Formats: sequence, C-alpha cells, structure tokens
Amino acid sequence: MFKKHRNIYLFLTLACFIGIILVFVFDGYMGLYDSLTVTGTGFPQEITPEQWGDQGRNGGAPVFIDANGEMSFSYQVDNRRFFPYRADVDVSLWYNQSKLADLASETISLGAFGGGQVDWTLDVVAYVPENLPANSTLDFTILIKRGEIERRVIFYYNTSIPPKPVILPQS
Repeated sequence: MFKKHRNIYLFLTLACFIGIILVFVFDGYMGLYDSLTVTGTGFPQEITPEQWGDQGRNGGAPVFIDANGEMSFSYQVDNRRFFPYRADVDVSLWYNQSKLADLASETISLGAFGGGQVDWTLDVVAYVPENLPANSTLDFTILIKRGEIERRVIFYYNTSIPPKPVILPQS
C-alpha cells in the first residue's frame, strides 16, 4: 500500500546543503566590484570594495599623500555576472565643494566575468594655492561617477612633509 522512501532525509539534507552553498556563491561572489589603487604616495594604497561602504560615514575613503609629484590612479571594475556591463566613468577633482578639474572620462564595456580599468595621473602641487601657510593640510576630493554610482576619495595633502631624499646604494 504505502511505499517506504528510505533515502528521503538524505536527499533533503543534500538539497539543503547545495542551497546553502549556492547562497554563499551568489551573495558573496556575484555582482559588480570596484576598487582604486593609488601609487606615487610613498607606498601603494588600495581602496577595496569593502571600504566603499564607509564613505557615507566619513564622506569618502581616505588617502594620505606624502609626495610632491604626480600620483597615478587606477580604478578597476570587475563584472562577476552572467551578462555584459557597460557604463560611463567620469572622474573629477573637487576642493571646498567647487570643481577644480575633470581628470578622466571613459566608457567601459565589460563582458560576462570580465574586468576593465580607467587610469589617470594627478599632479597635486598644481592645485595647491600659492599663499598657503606652512604646516597646513588640504583635503581634496576625487569624485568617481560610474553610471548611477558615486565614489568619493578624500586625500589629504600636508605641506609640512618635505620630499623624501634619494638614498643611493653603496658600491
């Protein structure tokens, strides 16, 4: 009359285990991830996708500058989805809520599970006012717009830090 299913609990357990694994894969890996790498500041600094979440609290992700020359920026976007992604990336420099310059403007087209990047350089000294007193700090903001998403990077420039001397190795 009634047929016994001996392995029904094994199949239910296996289905739940596979479901949990799929939740971790789709929630933790899938999506769009962006990061920013800054070089020329004495040591490379990277703003990871996890750090963008703090920008609402702090006004932006912080970068500290101890160089008196050009800095190189590299904004990477990783598409970890099953369909392509295309967006305009506009980068601008701001100080005291006034726009100083447009640094980069580019359209990125990413395939499924592909990546791309936008590179630009910035000479901070060109935007420092001439009548700036010694031992003062300026905070500039780099605004990165990618489609509907805005990322802010606040970098602090200190005028009291002298340029680092070049030390040549002894021969």
